[in-house]
Amino acid sequence: MLIEFDQMPATARAWIYQADKELKASEISLMEENLRAFISQWTAHSAALRASFKFFHNRFLVLAVDESLHGASGCSIDASVRFIQKLGTELGCDFFDRRVVFVQGDQLIAEPVKNLKQLIAEGIIEKNTSVFNNSVSTLEAFQKEWQKPALESWLKKYFTH
Repeated sequence: MLIEFDQMPATARAWIYQADKELKASEISLMEENLRAFISQWTAHSAALRASFKFFHNRFLVLAVDESLHGASGCSIDASVRFIQKLGTELGCDFFDRRVVFVQGDQLIAEPVKNLKQLIAEGIIEKNTSVFNNSVSTLEAFQKEWQKPALESWLKKYFTH
């Protein structure tokens, strides 16, 4: 059952999918159409899930489930992952490629995680550089902890001083 994103409770479970490229408006529109159809029939143990989604920065898809009535099961989560993989294949993008995304000026930059030490050593990512933490698991955490300075994020281990 599709719910407006802004109507989802802060406790809703969230999954963040990061595209390996900036998505065009036409690609987002196509994904939105497909996501509405998917969510309208998405179930866990035959119970309709109260779910929603929203795109951010033309790169991030946040999928959320209000688990106060019915929780997402392993099978329903697997179904959503397969669905996102299929959409990505159709659009020629990968939502499972692990990259660090950070803000530089007014742009989002995506770099392979393997380049982190070099990016920090070269001063491209600094302690106050805004980065995205896609491992948050609720909408409340998404709102409070998704975007943070590098030193306050999972990247803090890469800063020695």
